[in-house]
Amino acid sequence: MIDVRTLFGSVAIILALVELIKRTLPNYPRELVPLTGVVIGVGFNLVLGYQQQADLFVAALTGLTAGLSAMGLYSGGKATIGN
Repeated sequence: MIDVRTLFGSVAIILALVELIKRTLPNYPRELVPLTGVVIGVGFNLVLGYQQQADLFVAALTGLTAGLSAMGLYSGGKATIGN
């Protein structure tokens, strides 16, 4: 079963991977950044769920939650701190 620790760890990994994509691909469209975070979150958690023999539907929902949380954390921090 995928637990809350996996969700929190996923959020940090998603943030790091999205930031890596943005820095290595400077022409990457800003409009696709949130979608990229969600796709990475779902994919990452599906792989973890498969390895742990967990329910893949729950793993996908956990990934969706992690991706949306990561993008919300990013946009909230950006709004608070600025560009």
